[in-house]
Amino acid sequence: MKKNKTIYTISIFFILISPVFSETFFTNQRCQKKIIMPENSLEYRYFFLDNEVYARANKGLSDIRIIDTAGNAVPYYIQNTYSIEIKEEKIFNTKKTASEQKSSLSFHYSKYAIHKQYQEHNMVEDFQILSEQSNLSINQLVFTSKNSEFSKQVFIYGRYKKSSWNYITSDTIFIFDFYSNLTINLSKDCDYHCYRVVIINNKEGVTFSSLTVINSSKNAMISQYSKVTTLDRKEVQTNKKSILFVQNPDRLKLKTLQITAEGNYKRYYKVYAGDSETNQFFKNNGVIFTFNLTYTSTSNTSIEFDETVIQNKILKIVIENNDDRPLVIKKIDGLYIIDKIVFKAAQNNKYKLYFSDKKADSPRYDIEEFKEKIEQEKMTECTLDKAECNSPDEEDPHPDFKIVFNIAVFLLSIFLCFFLFKTLKKR
Repeated sequence: MKKNKTIYTISIFFILISPVFSETFFTNQRCQKKIIMPENSLEYRYFFLDNEVYARANKGLSDIRIIDTAGNAVPYYIQNTYSIEIKEEKIFNTKKTASEQKSSLSFHYSKYAIHKQYQEHNMVEDFQILSEQSNLSINQLVFTSKNSEFSKQVFIYGRYKKSSWNYITSDTIFIFDFYSNLTINLSKDCDYHCYRVVIINNKEGVTFSSLTVINSSKNAMISQYSKVTTLDRKEVQTNKKSILFVQNPDRLKLKTLQITAEGNYKRYYKVYAGDSETNQFFKNNGVIFTFNLTYTSTSNTSIEFDETVIQNKILKIVIENNDDRPLVIKKIDGLYIIDKIVFKAAQNNKYKLYFSDKKADSPRYDIEEFKEKIEQEKMTECTLDKAECNSPDEEDPHPDFKIVFNIAVFLLSIFLCFFLFKTLKKR
């Protein structure tokens, strides 16, 4: 009888203190959003994080939690990339030559220039494939040139041996400082043995020393979920430099900045990032340029951040003007990466997203191990409601008395449990 009383007392104790642990877990979760789900949703569901979440959540999203109506944490995984698979693969046997290159994804055919002539200010160069393979499938042309800087519009023609020339496409190829584009991707595969390149308005005498035609086939193309938004900025002109303070208050995961400015220009830049105008760290440098002429148009006005993203609140762009006038910048667009949250849901349950706990560690769930398979399943897209936050984003300078109270109650409960156990044992 005494043993049963002891078990009963301990059971009551754990039932009473279980809400203490639950309340302690959510003490630092300052913000929440309702997950709005359509009717007849599928088992697996997903939603994209919005600006309110990025503005208040940790940079690494370690504080993200999905909670059901019973207060239980729901496993999830984060996905910010997707793939488009190309299952068809074409392989050709090639005639080996000294300069032939071969890889698992593409076959390169070497060739030599067989004809060159000038017609007015246009220049014509013909190339013939050395391979005797009859069933060729070409989708890419790659040029090389010994000229240092140029930008030329070219027209591409193709033909079989001893047949007439057929128009394929036109494009602009250029070499400019450390930027170059000497590759032309064809919209459809070609099986011609000869290719003609007509260089328009070639007064400078630009020539191509070689041409490589390629059949390239990829198994998958990986892309990232992204959006574009126009960013606010403040401009300061000083000492032949334009300093742009680009605002990112929601701490979006910026991947690319696109600058829209007037006129033709070439300017070098440096990018710094930080959470204030004075606390900045170097991130990137390069050159932006635009040339719009009668026969050609070349531009590169994007600032890329390579394989990283910038999530600071303020970006400082320093543009070197030298003795030119400052650029008249119309706008700066930012391409930023967004994250998709995937979870398994019960049909009649409701869920909320909790975030904004600066001390939270990233959870580890088994669902992460199966996300490649889950991504192939059909899912229901959900949306997020407006954020409800219990306290401001800044750190509270005062101690969290709820946690102190919970600890005190926990210790007192242990003492009472021990006291009751000793009392029942004596009886």
